[in-house]
Amino acid sequence: MDQILSSDHCHTMIHIKTSPYKNGIKHWFWHKKRGMVIGKTGLMKPYPKLHFIQNCLEATEKEDRQEIQIGDTCCIKFKEYENAIFVFVVGFDGNGFIFQNKEKQILSNLNIEFHEVISNNTNEISLPIERNLVKAEIKEELDFLEKIDYQCATDELLQHVYDPAYSISKETFVKIHKMIFNKIYDWAGKIRYKEDDELVIGYKQYPTMHPLQVGNSLDELFDEIGEFNTKDVVSKKELVLLLAKVHTRLAWIHPFKDGNGRTIRLFCQFIALKFDYLLHIENITKKKRCYYTYAVRSSVNNKKGPLSTLISNNLEEVFN
Repeated sequence: MDQILSSDHCHTMIHIKTSPYKNGIKHWFWHKKRGMVIGKTGLMKPYPKLHFIQNCLEATEKEDRQEIQIGDTCCIKFKEYENAIFVFVVGFDGNGFIFQNKEKQILSNLNIEFHEVISNNTNEISLPIERNLVKAEIKEELDFLEKIDYQCATDELLQHVYDPAYSISKETFVKIHKMIFNKIYDWAGKIRYKEDDELVIGYKQYPTMHPLQVGNSLDELFDEIGEFNTKDVVSKKELVLLLAKVHTRLAWIHPFKDGNGRTIRLFCQFIALKFDYLLHIENITKKKRCYYTYAVRSSVNNKKGPLSTLISNNLEEVFN
């Protein structure tokens, strides 16, 4: 941002854009020390500004905003680049936007094929983000990449539903976790087994299995359900009981550092498809998220009904 200022570089607040706000406009500034975008509805003094202040058409805080704005972090595919890259929008030169890539290089006069606004950078992040393999510096970027990789893993896994190498097994379950996260984190596919790998969910309300018990407990679970690998057909009732058992036990074991819920849900979808059922997981996680969380925790605490009902209501038989 400093490379395109028109005024004193020692100032903390740099005026970068205006955007719609209620019945008027809102002024936005780049706060150099805090590294974030800050909005003000009035100007109290002549702040230093960029050469070109952007007059935005959409409100900066609008969800699913399509307009690129100065101060955003975006994932952009340029015609001049083979792959999409993450960039920070640092200015506008009168003809087009000026971007900065992760190597701190300034990019301008490039042709955009498509873009996704990842963050408007208005939320101050007090905690450091997860150490990662992709040089991500903000949580929104990691969230975006995780969503993409989860969908890619889903598409890949569903191609192997009837592949003998992908059975209802510990190996497949671990493989799914690795498929989802191996491009982003070095802990992908690694099971908790050390004393200091103890894990608590939420604000220390929900402890999970001690890491020294995880390996044996996983083996016990998959030994118990291994018989289903020899079956071609099961009733819906049998499948509901199987999925509820798998989900409950894996939620308690919580074998990985993170990403357990996504891996468990995708594994359950995989099992359902093996017996020609669709498990509409999106109905569970999007429409009834709070109830789903309650149902899983209740099942872990031996109250099986809510989770079994939720699974049963979202299972659909596939007719060939």
